[in-house]
Amino acid sequence: MADNRPRFSAQLVIGFALAVVGVLFTLDNLSILESEPILRWWPALLVVVGLSRLLGFGTRPQMVAGGLITGAGVLLLLASFDMLRFSIWELWPLQLVFFGAWLVLRGVRRTREGGSPVDPDDYANAFVLIGGMTRKMNSSQFRGGEATAFMGGVELDLREAHAARDTIVIDVLAWWGGIELWVPPDWKVTSEVLPIMAGFEDKTKVQPDAKTHLIVRGFVVMGGIEVGN
Repeated sequence: MADNRPRFSAQLVIGFALAVVGVLFTLDNLSILESEPILRWWPALLVVVGLSRLLGFGTRPQMVAGGLITGAGVLLLLASFDMLRFSIWELWPLQLVFFGAWLVLRGVRRTREGGSPVDPDDYANAFVLIGGMTRKMNSSQFRGGEATAFMGGVELDLREAHAARDTIVIDVLAWWGGIELWVPPDWKVTSEVLPIMAGFEDKTKVQPDAKTHLIVRGFVVMGGIEVGN
């Protein structure tokens, strides 16, 4: 039996919020209700969306993205009620702290999960700083990898690689740069990328008998990430 219940998602929350805001503005224009005291709660929407990412409603739990969105919502909510006063420009260095800590934790986690040493030919490691790189993997036991582009571009070709397990992960970070991933047609791609003034595009054409699940996770800031066949 098909499940016709609505799926909880960010679009559902935002769509409901837009409808409510429209009703409030209409009632305010008609002098029926003052909307300003209610609209001060708008950052609570960010908290709801962030918690949905943290808890995995409608998707896989995304701890980093969920924590970032939830934290931003809480700060803006406190500022909206004058419980915390700050300027956005005063807090911009926090993004450096956040991304630096995230990179460190990602490396520590990968070291703990790695166990036995991995052959460099089975693990993609691409880093670019103000430049470009193209790397092609043809490993028969591909185990995942990472691609990092700071003010540059990375092209990672995995079309001749064979995954060592059913699910593999590639961590990405594009900061003022771009990353292109080319994958075999029998790989299914799931994005856990958080774009910040940026974009992520999945152009893959998945076959019905896809055997490998590729999870692309990370961040793209003022740049772009594209996955294709």
